[in-house]
Amino acid sequence: MKFEDEPKYAARRRMMVEQLRANPLAFPANVLEAISRVPRHLFCQKMYLSSAYDDVTLPIAAQQTISQPSTVARQMSLLDLHPGERVLEIGTGSGYQTACLEAFGVNVYTIERQKELFHITSNLLKGLESKAIYICGDGYNGMPQYAPFDKIIVTAGAFSFPPKLMAQLKVGGLMIIPIEDKSGTSHLYRVRRIDESNFNVDKLEECKFVPMLSGVN
Repeated sequence: MKFEDEPKYAARRRMMVEQLRANPLAFPANVLEAISRVPRHLFCQKMYLSSAYDDVTLPIAAQQTISQPSTVARQMSLLDLHPGERVLEIGTGSGYQTACLEAFGVNVYTIERQKELFHITSNLLKGLESKAIYICGDGYNGMPQYAPFDKIIVTAGAFSFPPKLMAQLKVGGLMIIPIEDKSGTSHLYRVRRIDESNFNVDKLEECKFVPMLSGVN
């Protein structure tokens, strides 16, 4: 991807990355390097540009949000990414995490269910010369035409582990997904495919994401 940097935002981005570097979760240096190269303000609405480099979620189109930088860093860190891997992203959203994944050097396949948001983000990504494969569709179905994937990252809270996504994960591959339980509390989960029919699941920290809905809106 190609970005035209602006000095006033570059300085604020460096400060954001330094704050992430001090986070107790100790994000890997290669993840922070990728994030440092992506101008987050390009993916924010104009009315929120003053907060573009704060560690907060911000509203975007279709009543969705752009994830806070520490959440992006955490999910990328948990994926144990390696350049050249094939990564499926469920929930393109603003395109910010898509851009961070690309900056890391992985091949991104991303899907968004909100038609309005897909139109806005796909035009933005195209303008930035993104090489990601992006479609408008139901995230629960994944992108079987491009499977299997080394890694899958889900950016919305599901209510169970989607079987179609599990099936699209390579043996040895990882999926990071937020799951909401019956009490309404969500946790991040790390899923590793052991073989064709077995998965290892780790329950991690509590989190907050917009709900993962089915269908195309």
